[in-house]
Amino acid sequence: MRILFVCTGNTCRSPMAEMYFNFRANQERFDTYADSAGIFAIDGIKISENAKKVLHYYGIPLNSSFQSKSIKPIDIKDSKFIFTMENFQAQFLKNQFKPYKEKIFVLPQFVGINDEILDPFNDSVNAYFKIFEKIRKYINLLLERREVLNETS
Repeated sequence: MRILFVCTGNTCRSPMAEMYFNFRANQERFDTYADSAGIFAIDGIKISENAKKVLHYYGIPLNSSFQSKSIKPIDIKDSKFIFTMENFQAQFLKNQFKPYKEKIFVLPQFVGINDEILDPFNDSVNAYFKIFEKIRKYINLLLERREVLNETS
């Protein structure tokens, strides 16, 4: 099964979420993998340096071939769940991909927390660490709900 993490530019939050989810899913032998995209991404940009530093600090393998990509209809169609970082991203996707709106969620809200994961772009490395802590928390809660993830649509 494939899930998709979506942010704005696909260089910070959604790549960190993708790589952390895949790291944890591999550890737990969970038969799901994550991908990521951005709603306003420019294709071909590398992951941000601060995001790399955070992933390295936590020992999460960096996908060295990672390049940002803009979201495409096939990404929405082929993913069981689409998790955004912010409310506006979820609303944007639901408006753009109306037939698939039932599988689009704001990640923190899907796991029962009224929050958003705000963009640390151009901020300090400490801001990236704080954002990653949220991503890690919400993905860990998501993995605890694997029965929901495994439900057939």
